[in-house]
Amino acid sequence: MQLPLAPMEQQQVMLPQQVTGQRMSQNNTVQQFPLRGENGINEEWSDESSDSEECRLAASLEVDQRGPYVQGKVMGHKVSFLVDTGATRSTVRSAEVPKLPLLGCTVRVVGVANQLLTYPITDPVQGELSTFHGLHRFVVCDSSPVSLLGRDLLCKTRCSTTCSNVGIEVQTNSDDEGDEGQVSEPETETTDEEYPLINFFPMFTVTGLPAYLQGTVKEKVWDLRGKEVGLIKGVEPVKVNVKPNAVFPQVLQYHMAQHVLSKVAQLIAGFVKQGVLKEVMSSQCNSPIMGLRKPCGKVHIVQDLRKINDIVVKCCPEVPNPAVIMFQVPCDAKWFTVVDLPQAFFSVPLQENSQLLFSFKFLDKVYNWCRIPQGFSESPSIFNQILKKDLKSMELPFQSTLVQYIDDLLIASKTRDDCKYDSIALLNHLGKNGHNVSSRKLQYCQREVKYLGHQIEKGSRKLSRERVTALLQMNPPTTQRDVRMFLGMVGYCRQWIPNFSVISKPLVRLTVKDGPDVIILSEEEMKAFTELRECMCRAPALGMPNYTKHFVLFGHERDACSLSVLTQVHGGVNRPVAYFSATLDPVAAALPGCLRAVAAVGQSLAQCEGTVMGHPLTVMVPHSFEILLTRIKTQHMTNARLTKYETIILGSPNVTLKRCTVLNPATLLPNENTEVEDAECVEHDCLEVTEMCTKPRPDIKDTQLEENYKIIFVDGSCLRDSVGVLRVGYAVCTISGMQEKCLGLKEYILLKWLNWWLLLELTMLLPS
Repeated sequence: MQLPLAPMEQQQVMLPQQVTGQRMSQNNTVQQFPLRGENGINEEWSDESSDSEECRLAASLEVDQRGPYVQGKVMGHKVSFLVDTGATRSTVRSAEVPKLPLLGCTVRVVGVANQLLTYPITDPVQGELSTFHGLHRFVVCDSSPVSLLGRDLLCKTRCSTTCSNVGIEVQTNSDDEGDEGQVSEPETETTDEEYPLINFFPMFTVTGLPAYLQGTVKEKVWDLRGKEVGLIKGVEPVKVNVKPNAVFPQVLQYHMAQHVLSKVAQLIAGFVKQGVLKEVMSSQCNSPIMGLRKPCGKVHIVQDLRKINDIVVKCCPEVPNPAVIMFQVPCDAKWFTVVDLPQAFFSVPLQENSQLLFSFKFLDKVYNWCRIPQGFSESPSIFNQILKKDLKSMELPFQSTLVQYIDDLLIASKTRDDCKYDSIALLNHLGKNGHNVSSRKLQYCQREVKYLGHQIEKGSRKLSRERVTALLQMNPPTTQRDVRMFLGMVGYCRQWIPNFSVISKPLVRLTVKDGPDVIILSEEEMKAFTELRECMCRAPALGMPNYTKHFVLFGHERDACSLSVLTQVHGGVNRPVAYFSATLDPVAAALPGCLRAVAAVGQSLAQCEGTVMGHPLTVMVPHSFEILLTRIKTQHMTNARLTKYETIILGSPNVTLKRCTVLNPATLLPNENTEVEDAECVEHDCLEVTEMCTKPRPDIKDTQLEENYKIIFVDGSCLRDSVGVLRVGYAVCTISGMQEKCLGLKEYILLKWLNWWLLLELTMLLPS
């Protein structure tokens, strides 16, 4: 069961380190007092301070120091649990349950003495307590004199404690109308003005697997230990094709630390037992493996398959765009479930003839993967197609929306019951087809979930706190690889960042192919790095598209980049749905200002096409696009490019063009009170400005001159010299004589014969 951390990311597990009581004062400090006096006689206490400003101690209640206890079993061993509603997790002592299997993770604990301690967590072990019979993770706490029954198991067993003059009574299954063992937040929201906060005692929402799912969902679907691997039914083994005349790579094994080596050996033994790996005598290929340690302490096997990826035949990738599939979530969905399929690639069988490609050597033994491995470039596309085919045969009974991105699934429903029953149907269907589901990562029927780094709730999506924190913790890049890593992480969130392409330009220039590997950021590049991190901190919550309303796209061009924001009216104002930005191609970047805006809006319309999906769209731009595209005469744009922009901008039946002369350069939204400094946003005649910009000289005309001007003739040519360098020459002459010119020549390659030849050619064309 997955529990969120307490404030300051510390699990608040109260330990009975000494027989004392405690109460919270108004300033949230803990005041401790003994339960009995020095002579063993109960004393009285009250909230009123005495003359000596000491608290009086009470004797109206007697605390039974022998309880309340609840009897249970852990791994078949009898355990007496002390009921402790202040403990987040239940604890056991190794003296009562020997040989406890440990998960490898630890939890930080704060006891009564306010000391921070660290204790290990067990693997899911069999537990029996009242009506609860199943697997559970315990905190191993040998410093506690007794085992504690915390809120995790209290909620699973629906325990209630009743205090009376007789004593403390503990009942299980006391709430028949309970929420399937979950501590839920209230649906109605309150404010501090109506309900002022006096004291805060942190309680937590249990976001793990509800107890009743253990009876409604097939048990074989769950990966409770994080080590089980499924096997998809009815799937043909995957064949990997190799390029002709390819050389099989033999890469030496990397060095691994001793503590990582033992963990990897355990994982390999488990994979061999489940049929994911098999031991062979020898192999023509060898790709090294590494043990990657996760934040929780577990080790994950990663194989370096870059050499193999270079020699295999690539297939057309069929992996959805994560930025586009998020728009499939309905704007009126209130309840969500997120399902994660752990080690999903290992559930797809691999053809025997292809297994030798993914061999590796470990501790003088050679192993072949019997399933498609992680690190293989085609694995995501292969698994995505297989899972997509499996889900096509499933029908959700309450027609919830199902979103799939490779091995991550999201169910979005309008009501809680719809979400519950459709989630159960999905889980059973996955188990039926041989998939495994992580019970630890399951986010079941919640109002707010995390999916693909996004925090999704009704009608909006925002960046998750973990993603923003990871970006803020990154140091300024010092190598080209660091720059690419930072741009990749920020680029995934570019829909939340206005003007992303403009801001990131200085950093993008550092990623050129022949650039230096070691980088020292200049002032401009450091400013871009800082500004991108600041944009992540103030990233807005974007709205989910509502396809019953019109879309409005505000577009513009700046610094050869297309900038736009897609909005919908929400509460009388334009609410951003997504920000789009991209760098124009070199040809479009060289166009005059108004024509660059045409290219920019055409690019923005192509970017938002997957979001709008043919629904009515109004494009607001500070230019007259219709006049530019229908009446412009220029050689700066080819007919093919002009036809492309006409088709996208003027030919789309759902697109309506409107002119908006005032745009806020920070948000791209209209702001009448903003003084726009961009000259292209000022009202102007696009046709006149474009014609003026496209003329090579303002005094050159396309009609015959009326007055008698001097007539001259020009001609030129270029050729390559003996070393391949271009040499250029030209001649200018009149009827009466010739003026000789030559560009780009320090040493004349074009001698006098070239000039006389040009003169002869011109003379023959002149009238006598």
